[in-house]
Amino acid sequence: MKRSTIYETGSTPWRDSISKSQNPKSRIMKNAIIYTRVSTDEQAEKGFSLLDQKTRLEKYCQDHGILVAAHYQEDHSAKNFDDRPAFQKLLKFAKQRKKDIDLLLFINWSRFSRNVADSYVMLSVLKKLGIEPQAIDQPLDLSVPESLIMLSVYLSTPEVENTRRSMNTISGMRRAKKEGRFLGNAPRGYSNSRDVGNKPVIVPNEDATIITSIFEQVAQGQESREEIRRWARRQGFDISKSQYYAMLQNPVYVGKIFLGSYKDEPEMLVDGIHKPLVDQETFLKVQSIIQGKALKTKLPKSYSHREELPLRGFLICPKCGKKLTGSGSKGNGGRYFYYHCDTKCRYRTKAKVMNQSYVGLLQTLRVRPSVSGLYLKVLGDMMKDDRRIQKQKRSQVDQQLEKVEARIAKLQDLLVDGDLTPEDYNRAKARYEAERMSLLSKKEAESMLPEDILDQLETSFSLLEHLPEVYLDANVDQKRRIIGSITGENLVIENLQTRTNELNPFIKCICLETKGLEKEKAGNFSFESEKSGVVAGTGLEPATFGL
Repeated sequence: MKRSTIYETGSTPWRDSISKSQNPKSRIMKNAIIYTRVSTDEQAEKGFSLLDQKTRLEKYCQDHGILVAAHYQEDHSAKNFDDRPAFQKLLKFAKQRKKDIDLLLFINWSRFSRNVADSYVMLSVLKKLGIEPQAIDQPLDLSVPESLIMLSVYLSTPEVENTRRSMNTISGMRRAKKEGRFLGNAPRGYSNSRDVGNKPVIVPNEDATIITSIFEQVAQGQESREEIRRWARRQGFDISKSQYYAMLQNPVYVGKIFLGSYKDEPEMLVDGIHKPLVDQETFLKVQSIIQGKALKTKLPKSYSHREELPLRGFLICPKCGKKLTGSGSKGNGGRYFYYHCDTKCRYRTKAKVMNQSYVGLLQTLRVRPSVSGLYLKVLGDMMKDDRRIQKQKRSQVDQQLEKVEARIAKLQDLLVDGDLTPEDYNRAKARYEAERMSLLSKKEAESMLPEDILDQLETSFSLLEHLPEVYLDANVDQKRRIIGSITGENLVIENLQTRTNELNPFIKCICLETKGLEKEKAGNFSFESEKSGVVAGTGLEPATFGL
């Protein structure tokens, strides 16, 4: 991790100008701290380099008659302000000179923070210090209430982008595994490689033969597993006990890829595209010997969900922290359903009460039509710009692809005419093919927003305006998808009420916009986000929202 750098300009003229005036308000020039930050290497390519930020901020101050009091520079990623050493020193500097500092300037709001909740807390801290934060590329007059809508969009966009990138990564990895591709470092007996489409595959290496022999000997049962391990070490196959037993139970050797459970998808084994080192009969015999019982040969089945128990698997036991399951029992002439814990704590609670509590939580997340309209307008404008930029990028990639494909065709003509040897042709073609594959990957990464994106957004906001009604009208599978996408997979029970710490970031942004802004007597708006359970991280409760 790179170290953060702090530049406190603190020149004599600046200090003299302050010392000459006992009353800071009588100063003509404003004093500012400039803050630059780069969180990832790729941002240098997007015009976010530290030098570029510093140069632009200094020019802005010069053009607007602002005196630079200090410059703080951060050059590594951090999820919150507490983990940014330079920003913590910035705060210390500002508190020591709070009567002398008017502005905190940065390039755009993503340089300030990519976390909505942390941003609102820090904005409240800066307001108490009398310091106005401003992004020179996204200027806002925070004394105007309507500007706070744009602020919430600016703050939420980077967090939504991070969440989407993470979801795309998980989705891409699961898709690759479903195709039968082993991801990560290859296990013993295999080596990492690439197929003709430049996608990851594993291929058998020099250890494959001895691993096959190990499985066969264990399956025969004539020698102990430890004796077979010692034999393998004498053959030059050095392996520890823990690695050895993990290898014997790894389904990759029978040509399978393990795919863990995710959301509503159960865990499963999928057929791999790699060559197995062991046949299925031998592998199952080995598992039976290790486990001392017959092995299940079928994949795990997902249980069917009951309409009375939509929250099963989402609720967290308040006693032991495990996920609650659910079931029904007969009594008093009827059938009653409960969410309960399977562990020794034996906690249980009435399903009807929890289900009603969750509907109450959704009631607090209902979005007003006026808020929906404002967000649709802002997001619509932003997405039009995104589509234009993406279209330009894809057009540039298409032009580069045409050039590469023309060069490959020219190579073929030169080979046919005898102006190029086969060896030179193969070398040149391999180079151009690699460039072509790289461009195709780049084009795929620049995926265009769908044409009907605004229609999808309108549908989504309509759903949020009528969220409790949509939920109650849905079947159990649809309810579970709403739960997972809106409030996350971990619902906490507290005083027979449900709350969540995993609210969808976009909905969190809207909730913060409506709850986190308290109107003052003077007509201005202040950030009182420390009062909200959203920002403090204590969860979202029905009582904490004023929607």
